[in-house]
Amino acid sequence: MNSECSGLQKMTPFTNQNVSWLLQDRAAQHGDKLFLAWEPHQGEPAQWTYAEFAQGVANWAVGLTNAGLSEGDYVVIHLDNCPEFLFAWHACVHLGCVPVTTNNRSVEDELCYYVEHSRAVAAITQSDYLPLFAQCGKQIRWVCSIDGSGQQAGPQDVNMLAIADLRDAVGELKVSEVSDQAVCSIQYTSGTTSRPKGVVWTHANALWGACVNAAHTKLTRDDRALVYFPLFHTNALCYSMLGSLWAGASIVLQKKFSASRFWPLSLKYKCTWAAMIPFITNALFETPDPSEAHHYRFWGGVFCDIPGVKERWGIKTIGWWGMTETITQGIVGSLDSTNTPLTVGRAATEYGLRIVDESGEDVDYGQTGRLLLKGTPGLSLFKEYLHNPEATKEAYDENGWFKTGDLVALNADGTISFSERENDTLKVGGENVSAAEIERVILSLPEVLEVAVVGRKHDYLDEVPVAFVVVAKGSHNIQKKVMGACREMLADYKVPSEVRLIDELPKILFGKIAKITLRR
Repeated sequence: MNSECSGLQKMTPFTNQNVSWLLQDRAAQHGDKLFLAWEPHQGEPAQWTYAEFAQGVANWAVGLTNAGLSEGDYVVIHLDNCPEFLFAWHACVHLGCVPVTTNNRSVEDELCYYVEHSRAVAAITQSDYLPLFAQCGKQIRWVCSIDGSGQQAGPQDVNMLAIADLRDAVGELKVSEVSDQAVCSIQYTSGTTSRPKGVVWTHANALWGACVNAAHTKLTRDDRALVYFPLFHTNALCYSMLGSLWAGASIVLQKKFSASRFWPLSLKYKCTWAAMIPFITNALFETPDPSEAHHYRFWGGVFCDIPGVKERWGIKTIGWWGMTETITQGIVGSLDSTNTPLTVGRAATEYGLRIVDESGEDVDYGQTGRLLLKGTPGLSLFKEYLHNPEATKEAYDENGWFKTGDLVALNADGTISFSERENDTLKVGGENVSAAEIERVILSLPEVLEVAVVGRKHDYLDEVPVAFVVVAKGSHNIQKKVMGACREMLADYKVPSEVRLIDELPKILFGKIAKITLRR
């Protein structure tokens, strides 16, 4: 196998291995065991054993090759949760192509940015989203719709492939020669910049995530995860899917979360764990209890020991913190020990963590500071930001510590509590939203002189964006124009819940906007 690694000093636990190796190895070990169960909201459920899934990936790989893809090509996967997402993703990484997984709630402007910035040459999507590709990327060679050829809805002068062209070829999953340090996949994440950054994972990154996620949650081949978070996110793709693959476990996939179907599906498949956010646990508190004994051993999410969960259902809840850039959890609760309620957990053993003040000194117990993390780029930390060396360099301090942009507190018992995001990122219903990205759209209106977007607390969504806008004299219908521009240029969850017109924005030293004042 080819490898960019040379010398013992560059060896990793996954030297000369890749994600395709992992799938083939687990298929050989657990061939007749359930890997993927698909539970659509409409239509018939479907199931694949490990051997069947591996054969499906082999078929897709032949189809992608026949469609002209080769190692190093970037492929946008713009899909709702579905089995085709996983087949396409695994087939791409087997070939050494790079899947670019994009948010299915993106509008045309956002999707065109992802396509053009990643320099993607092909796209796999569904009929609902084909019109979004009509203006995207002159470099796109073909688009495949998984639910129809889409001859009338796709981009002009671009080859439209039918799903049979990719899925129905017959292939054999041979040993992949892709390096462990080759680029595996790209996810776009919102941060402090006006456009999302493409987070680059190597194959070693993906294997690290699979291995460490399985270890943190003590997954075994008997575990079954209920998966409803979007597969374009690290949570579902790495925590759930890759972690389960590493352990030889099973996943039950839904298009999205459904409170009414949660317990019936959990009982049907005897699910043992699921990932949570406050919105979901709050929704489940409003639903009837399961009709029989469940099999859950834990739920993972924002906090340890969420009030009411263990009392009502007898389920242990552990907190975890991670980012797309960290692949897995840098902070995690314990499944074996007693956790401190409503903390995130403790520092994971696989990383170095520091909490520092403004001067870079470690904070005392009980104080809040900036969270820094030490890992190895291309293994335990992302390799880089795609086509953005400046942002990659800026992500680390002078001593090589990754700046997470989060503020946390170290408690006297050694646990860690989340405080807030230091950078200009909002958390809206589980989605990271860049305030700068919203501000960019609003500033495109000629009447707008200044704008600042901050988060307002929300009972179910954690927070929602609010825009404070300063406009030129004589401007009219500004709120309507701002909302219209945002709805056109941004996904729905990024659209401000409110637009407030003010005479001037509060400022602090050097003209920086005092967003803390606006939040208050």
